[in-house]
Amino acid sequence: GRGSLDLPADAVVHRNRRVDRSSFAKPAQLDYRLTPDARVSLGSLPAAELDHDLLPRHEYKHPAGLSPLDDANRFPGAMQSAAP
Repeated sequence: GRGSLDLPADAVVHRNRRVDRSSFAKPAQLDYRLTPDARVSLGSLPAAELDHDLLPRHEYKHPAGLSPLDDANRFPGAMQSAAP
């Protein structure tokens, strides 16, 4: 959204990154994959620092489906594939 999160004072918010619409491939066409530049700016964590139970295993496939992911995808959000 365009606003800020209304979180309690004791919320754990480390490693949360924010991006704007320009970070998505074609948001007007509902293509919310991250652009290559956005992927680089967000960075990724070393595999040793990841909680593997929390890794995405699928991504959303429009209009209402899932597509399996390989182990290389470690970016936040529903869209993990690289933008065209």
